[in-house]
Amino acid sequence: MTQTPESARPRRSLYLGLFLITMATLLFELGLTRIFSVVMYFHMAFFAVSVTLFGMAFGGVIVHFLPRVFTVERAQLWMARSALAFSATTIGALAALLAIRFDLTSNTKLIGQICVVSVALAVPFTFSGVAVALALTRFPRKTNLMYGFDLAGAALGCLLFAPFMTALGGPGFILMVALAVAVAGVVLMLGLDPAEHTVGLVASFVILAAATLLVVKRDNFEAFKLRYIRGAEMDPKAFAFEGWNAISRVTVYPDRGNAEGVAPVFYKQALADQQTILIDTFAATPILKFDGRNFDQVFYPFHDISYLVHVVKKNASMAIIGVGGGRDVLAARCWGQPDIEGIEINSRVREALVDKFNDYAGRPTDWPGVKMYLDEARSHIARSGKQYDIIQASLIDTFAATAAGAFVLTENALYTTDGWNMFFDHLKPDGILTMSRWYTEGMPVESIRLVALARATLESRGMKDAQKHILMARTPQPVNRAAQPVATICVKNTPFTDAEVDAFEKWTAENQLIPLVSPRRIYAAEMEGMLTAPDMMAYARAYPFDLTPPTDSRPFFFDVLRWRDIFKPEFRQGGEYIKTINLKPLIMLGTLLATVTIMAFCLVVIPLLIQGRMRGRQTSPLGKRLGMMLFFIMLGLAYLTIELTLMQRFTVFLGHPSYSLTVCLFTMLLASGLGSMAAPRLFPMRTDADAPRRLTQLSLTIVLIQVLTLFVALYVMGNFVAASTPMRVFLTAAVIFPMAFLMGMPFPLAVQAASRTPDAPLAWYWGLNGAFSVCASVLVVTLAHTIGLTWAFLCGSACYLIAAFAGRAFGTAEEKRDLEPDPALAATRS
Repeated sequence: MTQTPESARPRRSLYLGLFLITMATLLFELGLTRIFSVVMYFHMAFFAVSVTLFGMAFGGVIVHFLPRVFTVERAQLWMARSALAFSATTIGALAALLAIRFDLTSNTKLIGQICVVSVALAVPFTFSGVAVALALTRFPRKTNLMYGFDLAGAALGCLLFAPFMTALGGPGFILMVALAVAVAGVVLMLGLDPAEHTVGLVASFVILAAATLLVVKRDNFEAFKLRYIRGAEMDPKAFAFEGWNAISRVTVYPDRGNAEGVAPVFYKQALADQQTILIDTFAATPILKFDGRNFDQVFYPFHDISYLVHVVKKNASMAIIGVGGGRDVLAARCWGQPDIEGIEINSRVREALVDKFNDYAGRPTDWPGVKMYLDEARSHIARSGKQYDIIQASLIDTFAATAAGAFVLTENALYTTDGWNMFFDHLKPDGILTMSRWYTEGMPVESIRLVALARATLESRGMKDAQKHILMARTPQPVNRAAQPVATICVKNTPFTDAEVDAFEKWTAENQLIPLVSPRRIYAAEMEGMLTAPDMMAYARAYPFDLTPPTDSRPFFFDVLRWRDIFKPEFRQGGEYIKTINLKPLIMLGTLLATVTIMAFCLVVIPLLIQGRMRGRQTSPLGKRLGMMLFFIMLGLAYLTIELTLMQRFTVFLGHPSYSLTVCLFTMLLASGLGSMAAPRLFPMRTDADAPRRLTQLSLTIVLIQVLTLFVALYVMGNFVAASTPMRVFLTAAVIFPMAFLMGMPFPLAVQAASRTPDAPLAWYWGLNGAFSVCASVLVVTLAHTIGLTWAFLCGSACYLIAAFAGRAFGTAEEKRDLEPDPALAATRS
């Protein structure tokens, strides 16, 4: 008997299959972000992942234009086939990705290679899109339940990401995704009549067995090993340690290096055996070979610019941000500081230092007065309840794509006025905050921005003459012209004394370092304007680069180019470092924004034209179709914008990027899934007249709750940062849950309302929603970079406001009152 949407009832196995497919899809996306951050530059990860996600939207379009293939009664069969194809093509796409040696020296070749990989990765995403589109559009009476299972599967993926990435590593993790999708295919096949689908059932078990074998024996297959890192061939045997986690890949290899912060004349004395920790492919930190006893015989701490603070502050209690390989901790002990807290955010880095190479480093955890913590620095210091003499951060950056895959312009909450004010709150009355950054010859934008941060923070605390509170110096240009000098700033709660300034001047002269700023004199002309301008913000805004002090709402310390300045010649003054760190990511972001926007509108315009030609006068009025289309587009833009801005803002509050991913994303998806399931009861639509009214009411309610959530979130983050970790997790979930619960309702209700229209292209609407979700993931970074995270959040709320007006397009007096499928479904009745 042929089924219609009115009579069709999905089997229970279909719900479970959908759950597993969406779980695997999210894991696939997150895993690719990690791998691309390793094999290429950190900012390239977003390009490939965002473009390949269009495969899901394309899957919806395929379902829309092949109604006689994807019938209601064959929906589960095609979902099973799509899941198995998803699994097989994931394995193939991973092999293709790992086989390519990305040419980072040629933008033309690199773009071509990325396009090839994007196409390869788009294939499994397309099969995922077909499967999900079938589930959400072929059973319109159950869309709310389907969407709930969709989001619940993705929510579980959030919980599984960190432990499985840590256990399996990047390539193994992707193979595990293929295994999970193969399980989904088996579940869906088992839910069908075995007598009718024997071949498909056998094929599903074959693919499941193959995926299981690859996961278990992954180390035996060369095709699934990392062979090329940033265009260079990699020898896994050269590594003494390798480990992955949710935020990075960490490797350790034997090396011999010198301290970066010493003058060239001391290079040879500073040479030492070390194990170099490499985080992803860009950030390195050394574990120095040390016997654990002869602290006074270590050379570099007494000559390195990073340790200027020890010259002017003795017998100090310290918090060291970013322990890395333990270099700063060793230097502090060499200077005789009695109380040292080392804070490291990366579990794999800490594992390398205190477990794998503890004896090599002289057992730093056993040194008197030294304590090591695995935590995010701002959160740890805020919760410590202590006052420190020194808070230090030496060359701490985040040149790695985070697991969230959303913010890859190297934002860092350590370099914001909010962060600095918190640090000063936990300094003793004469305490010192010291940070080191690169000093780019000709245009030292990072160093100038440190001065801007210092002045803004001091002035916000009532200290009008910032220069009296600052000591700053740098190294000369290294012999290697490709390397950068290092600058260190010390900012004190009280003015530096004459004795401290004397010690500063003597030590910098003895070590052939170049003073930049002291209470007595501004030595560097490039620093003078930032310190002496009557209106520092006006001066910073007028500068060729954006040197305004970053805030938590706009935390992009390293990104100093404005959109309007991108084509001006001034950026070239910064040298290769500025172009690499600032220009390339910004060009990538602009290119990506244009690309995904064009692709999204192609998914709008082309199907709209084809639909009009195919159906002629049988289609609904153009205004109605455009209104319904706009509603789904706004939902796609709005949901991701809200989700990503909240995840970024809560990262500091929760203390770790992986915590933010797990708590925020899990809460959003789970609450939205529950909201989807409850939607028909809370916002019933029994007649055509109910649909526009209910959708408009719901959208306006969401806007109101979102604005309230924003104010509550900012209050919680500002007043409960010192609470225990379980309490902060609870507060975060409690703040997000009500809003996310409502945000899960519009999509399934809109699908059910649209299904009342005989020619409603439900699969296409789902594809549009997904395509513009990808646009949102790029747009939110652009907005945050330009206007800040708070305003980006409000832009997401504005999309729901637009959706409230677009919701009027659903249902009219002329439309039928009973639930009807779209034409794609109507074709299944014959």
